[in-house]
Amino acid sequence: MIRLISIPVALAGYIYGLWSIFAFTFFLINAQKFSPALSVIFPYSIDDESTNFGQTGDKMMNNALFFGLWAFFHSLFARPGFKQILNLPKELERPIYCFQSGFFLHQALKNWQSMPVVLFEPPEMLKNFMIGGYVIGVLWLVSSTFAIDHFELFGLRQGLGMGNLLKFVPDGFVTILHYRLVRHPIMTGFFMMLFSIVEFTAGRVFIAAFIASYILFAIKFLEEPDLVSEIGPTYEEYMKRTPSFIPFLKSCPFSKKSLNKDE
Repeated sequence: MIRLISIPVALAGYIYGLWSIFAFTFFLINAQKFSPALSVIFPYSIDDESTNFGQTGDKMMNNALFFGLWAFFHSLFARPGFKQILNLPKELERPIYCFQSGFFLHQALKNWQSMPVVLFEPPEMLKNFMIGGYVIGVLWLVSSTFAIDHFELFGLRQGLGMGNLLKFVPDGFVTILHYRLVRHPIMTGFFMMLFSIVEFTAGRVFIAAFIASYILFAIKFLEEPDLVSEIGPTYEEYMKRTPSFIPFLKSCPFSKKSLNKDE
């Protein structure tokens, strides 16, 4: 009986979650300017002049509110204590998580008020470098989801009862591929996207600083303490030998003393 509920919820969560991530991907680079046809599927743009109204302070508060709601619920639904309170069947837990995360990210994009004032115009050579960095960041992020278990991460395995179908990685704690280089490769991808800025508008600088601060806070004070509690010394040893976000950089934040699956 639970499958009658979990299957549509899992499919909805998967499609909505992926759509919101790609909507955010195109949002960051004003993709509508290069391909207007994309606006039918991904209608949001970070420097959209049609949303440029009001005072800068008011716009910053609005944007912080909606992205803050996404960040709050994104972390809340991932906490073990909150999962116990909800007490959802395992078939529904991850699909609902993906759906709510997609919903709040969608609302943040939908209600964004642009701040298109150009703070700094980089030279053309740097722009080309940034575009390359952005593409690499997107590819790194997407491929990282398959370095653990893409279908489990997005709730399809649980909701559809896929068993080991299309399972390419071992069960349990994963330290292969991307996870051999960094502890949080999905977040590495987001960092590359956030800071591969082609045009330094106030909106782009704001969103890069806001989301980067959230990621650092969530990893240090929420996710990694939970992983240490769940996995124990094995994860602590993994932390000592593997940097958080930047491959081969042993002294990067949280690599030694911070209190594998990204949220």
